[in-house]
Amino acid sequence: MMIRSCKTGSWLWPGVMLCWLLLAGAAVEAVEVTINAEFKMPPGGAERRFIVAGKATGLCADAPSLCNVRESSVLLPQLRAALYPPRGQKQIWYPPPVRARSIRPREGPSAQLQFPGAKKVMVTHTTSGASYPVTFAPRLLNGRLHGIFGQTFSGYLKHQDSCWILHGTLCKRYAMNGSEIEAADVFSLVYQIHTPDPQRMLAGEYTARIEYTTGPGKELDFGRHFKFNDNKIVVNLVLKVVTDIAVDAKFSRVVLSPAGGWDRWKIENSASVPGLRYDMPFYLTSSAPFRVYIEGADDFCHGRCVLRNEKALATVVMDIAMTLPFVTKADGSEVRNMPVTILPLRPGARPPETLQPRHYLYRQRSFLHLRVTPDRVEQMLRFRGGLYHSQFNIIFDADL
Repeated sequence: MMIRSCKTGSWLWPGVMLCWLLLAGAAVEAVEVTINAEFKMPPGGAERRFIVAGKATGLCADAPSLCNVRESSVLLPQLRAALYPPRGQKQIWYPPPVRARSIRPREGPSAQLQFPGAKKVMVTHTTSGASYPVTFAPRLLNGRLHGIFGQTFSGYLKHQDSCWILHGTLCKRYAMNGSEIEAADVFSLVYQIHTPDPQRMLAGEYTARIEYTTGPGKELDFGRHFKFNDNKIVVNLVLKVVTDIAVDAKFSRVVLSPAGGWDRWKIENSASVPGLRYDMPFYLTSSAPFRVYIEGADDFCHGRCVLRNEKALATVVMDIAMTLPFVTKADGSEVRNMPVTILPLRPGARPPETLQPRHYLYRQRSFLHLRVTPDRVEQMLRFRGGLYHSQFNIIFDADL
């Protein structure tokens, strides 16, 4: 229903009549907005922070120079504020708020505008229930301000000030060029989100609810003569840690040797048969659960890889294990020297275990261990001069 209301008053210029077009409607109890932010694996391990998803709205979209790289803004489309209506006048809030007679700001500290402060909340993982502290910090409130003579201004209220900033220079409570503000609408809130290092958080979605009260004496207060159409502002915060699994390994061919190399073995302990080993470093990036197994091996012996001497038609078993710091098995223990399962499984063998990073891993140094025990090396020495070799693929299968 559209209502056209025209009023005059003794406080107006002689012969001037101002008209407001109002949309009648019921006031709501809360303005509610949702902020979605994502953390994705940064290229090259650059900046580790959540980025607000989707197209920017509000001041940071309209005037990017007023926001720094860590700030974003969100529209508060339902929020309105106006001076209390004069005595006997019916109160109508939607939009813009009903015109009201001018009221001077109250004197003393209570006349200061109140800007909402930062709030620390716990964001909760929707699957595991794990929670982390997050700080939501409002930095600036932008709005369209209405003067008593029908003027409109774009102004903003900063977190460190108790006044409206107009055109980037003036700082006033209500007065603007000899007139006063009687209403405000079209608000947008500039904010920052301070989180723990996303690499320390599990992959998945986190949620939190942040509330700010509005009105005289509340967290957002334009003075005791201003009233909001809503009792509070509710911010639904949704954070998402998005990851893919990545393995950076700089090897394609390795040579097994005694600890310290063959030359050291010849000098120190040439009388004994050495074990052969190689520890292959690689870098793991992931925060999602995953499995590790071997496929495409040349030969198997009871579910283990073997080294083959094609000239002598001989084989020996090679043990393959893995160490993954900050990655846990089902029993909660860390992956250290864990044998790697070979597929296809031999009868009665257990399938590959699902492993869980403790937090987001970025280029975590890890190791693949290859071992041939001394007793197996003795078998190899029966066929001197031959080359033992094997080929296999290690698969990291992420549960994304």
